[in-house]
Amino acid sequence: MRRRRETCGSSSQLICHPVHGLAGTNRFLYDVYTRVAELDLRGIGLGTEWEEMRPQLTEETWQGTLRSYWTLDSFRIPLCRMNVF
Repeated sequence: MRRRRETCGSSSQLICHPVHGLAGTNRFLYDVYTRVAELDLRGIGLGTEWEEMRPQLTEETWQGTLRSYWTLDSFRIPLCRMNVF
């Protein structure tokens, strides 16, 4: 997986895709789902680069929630580019 230090607003060719939130409590499964998401995006003609982000989560973030659905220290945001050729 490639990582990129560019934001979506810096290039009109970049497409932002929502973060996949799958397996946010298990690093191994999160890595698997990240790869599956990349393959799905490739299937529709999008090349994907990943930006890793570190959320600032505290106990207060999950206050009033039965179970926290994200416990990993980081998540990846896909930056996609249409593969024309």
